[in-house]
Order: sequence, then C-alpha cells, then structure tokens
Amino acid sequence: NVENAIDTLKSSTEDEEFACLLPKMQCTKLIIARASEDRSISATLQWLIRVSREGRQSIWQTHFEDLFNVLLGLLDDAEDSVREQALRVLREMLKNQGQYFSNVVSRLVPKILESHVENNRSIMHVADEALTHLSNIANTTTSLQSLQPYFANVDSLSQPILLASIRFLTKVISRGSKDTVESLTSVFIQGLIRSFRHTAPEVRKAVVTALVQFSLLLGEDSASPYLELVHSFYIHDHLAMHFFEEATYQWTTQTSRSVHSKSKGDYQSERSLTLWA
Repeated sequence: NVENAIDTLKSSTEDEEFACLLPKMQCTKLIIARASEDRSISATLQWLIRVSREGRQSIWQTHFEDLFNVLLGLLDDAEDSVREQALRVLREMLKNQGQYFSNVVSRLVPKILESHVENNRSIMHVADEALTHLSNIANTTTSLQSLQPYFANVDSLSQPILLASIRFLTKVISRGSKDTVESLTSVFIQGLIRSFRHTAPEVRKAVVTALVQFSLLLGEDSASPYLELVHSFYIHDHLAMHFFEEATYQWTTQTSRSVHSKSKGDYQSERSLTLWA
C-alpha cells in the first residue's frame, strides 16, 4: 500500500537529512497517481540513488520494505523516464544493500525481466545490470523457480524478455552449485532447448552460452543426457545442428583461452565438452 508506505516514511526522524527530505517523498504517492511533475520525481529518485551509494544502513534497516514496494510500483509507470530511474535506484540497492533482498527475489525477477521492451535500449541496459547484481546475491533455487514461468512459455515471449531470461539463467547457473542446478534442470531445460529455434541469432547464441555453462558446471557425464535432448530435438534440422555445434565449439574454445592460467588438465576437461556432438 503506497499511502501506508509514505506515512511510515514521514514518521521517521532517525536521520536528520532523511527527515528534512521526507516532504520530497510525498511525490512518490503522486508518482503513482500521475499527479506530480517529472522533475520532482527525478529529484526524489536521484536522491535515493545517492543515499544507496552512501550506505547509511539505518535507513535501509527501517525502510527497505516500504521503499522496495514503492519502487516496484514505479516499474509499471506509464512514463519511460520514471521506469528507468526506478530501475536505476533498484540497481544501486542491489549493489549496495543486497542483504535486504533475500525475501523479495521472486517478486523482483519478473518485474526486471518484463522491463525489457524492444523500443527502449536504455531501460534494457539498466535492467540487464540490475539482473547481474541480482544474480550475485540471490538464492539459486529461488532464482531458477522464478524463471520457470518464462521457460515454460518461451514461444509466447517477446525477444527482449526471452533473451534477458536466458542471460539471467546463464548467470544463475554460473554461480550455482552442481547439485542445486541439476535438481532444478527440469525448470528450464526444455524451454531453453526450444529457444534455439528462435530466428534471432543473439537468442541462439545465448542458448549456446547457457548450455555450455550448464555443461561446465555439471561435467560431461552428468550433462550428456540433457545435451542429447538437443540432438533428439533437432535431429532433422541439419542446419540448426551444424550451427549449434559450431557455436558451441567456438564458445568453448574462447572460454578455454580466457582461462589460460588454468592447469592443462582443466583445459582438456573443458575442451572435451566440445566433443559431445
């Protein structure tokens, strides 16, 4: 409830600067009601970015939930500039106040993914950065479960949302444990493989990246049954399979070169992943 959130913020006197700027927070209620001037909205959100960077924890300990709920509401605003600025605040909070997000990940993932719209690259860029910070702090299980509705309906997703979902999945896998990711593979694997049919080359490239990261985490033996699904799914699509095998080889080769400092044994292990085709 936005009005309750503002009332709570107004009642605080813990921080003098926060207290003297609370009248600005009145515009948050007006933002939702579309009755405030854009520059007032911008000033308030810019101030929140500064407060996040300064890291005054007493504010976040007391007001995190209220501020989070207000910002989540602003991601549905009709004005692109307001949505982008709200995303910028959330990006800074994820970076600087990440410890407070553990209970809201399942609410935040859909909002950020659905901020990806084809006609606004600036918003998509900020949303991508927010997802990167979120992947660094979020529980792997919660993140993968939040992605389930998207990978269950890949054919109905817009290209930007599908691409963002695959890229977020890749980040989550890269930071997850083998046991956790393998136990939740059914949440995403079928949708991920189906996404390789997409006409956009950047989507197909993202699928390859995700599957190779998945293979590197699980290891060749554990990953083989899932990778065989790619063959069975595209067995009659020779062009798709050729592209997949070439892209996988190139991606893994580049990855191996980028980790040149690894032992020869590790390098050979990664290189062998290109031979499953």
